[in-house]
Amino acid sequence: MNFLLKCILLAIFFTATLFGKETNLSQLKVEVIQSPESLRSLGGAEYYLQFENFPKNEEIVISSWRGSQKVPNEYKIRDIISIDDNGFISCKGKNCKSLTYGLCSAYSFPGERVKMRFSDRKGHLLGEASYFPKPISNKSQKESFSVLAELVNHDSAGIIYLLTLDGITLGEKLHVHSVSASEVIDYDFQCDNYNLIYNPKVIGLKGGHGCLEISRKNGDKIYLELKYGDELIDEILRDEETLAKKYREIPVDDIKEFGLIKEVL
Repeated sequence: MNFLLKCILLAIFFTATLFGKETNLSQLKVEVIQSPESLRSLGGAEYYLQFENFPKNEEIVISSWRGSQKVPNEYKIRDIISIDDNGFISCKGKNCKSLTYGLCSAYSFPGERVKMRFSDRKGHLLGEASYFPKPISNKSQKESFSVLAELVNHDSAGIIYLLTLDGITLGEKLHVHSVSASEVIDYDFQCDNYNLIYNPKVIGLKGGHGCLEISRKNGDKIYLELKYGDELIDEILRDEETLAKKYREIPVDDIKEFGLIKEVL
């Protein structure tokens, strides 16, 4: 077989392998699911991961990024797992298996987004997911619009919440009324996009919260309370004493009835 023919055959082989891999990757799916109350009452995590079509019996590296971390866009490895032929998940270094991978919200700030990446041992990306462990959201009095508050910065320089409005018409005029300690702010703005920046911090105070009211011309209003500084930290410490102590590995027998475990290991 001459050299040119060998090159052509190798090119065909690698192309077929590559496209086959892309097809498989496109079928991979991972979602963050909120745990049912019946499961949380047993001490289970508030959320869990659900995998579809992920490779079996191979190590999967889970890394995550938090919106409040000091180094932006830095993903840190949090676990290495493998999924067997029956869908049971095992974590490297732990002698247990489960059909769920729990995500505890105890150490997350309210409004903080957590992004997760899933890759193989060679670093190839298999999937991504993001969620809010403690979402801050609300609907207006007449339920004509809603708002989601995302904590995008929290450091000594200040705190920033990104407010995403839903149900508002572009170009619509809104009114904002904010009270944080003795600081009162009122202003009108035209909604040219669906995002609004809010900083409740008051100079000279170590912590507190801002009470925010957004109203439409038709009188419909929405309210949010957004914390900063020591008051925000205190909530994390309270969670550490409650949620973190409550969180535990759930025995197989306990959750068999909820359809998450089909057989006792």
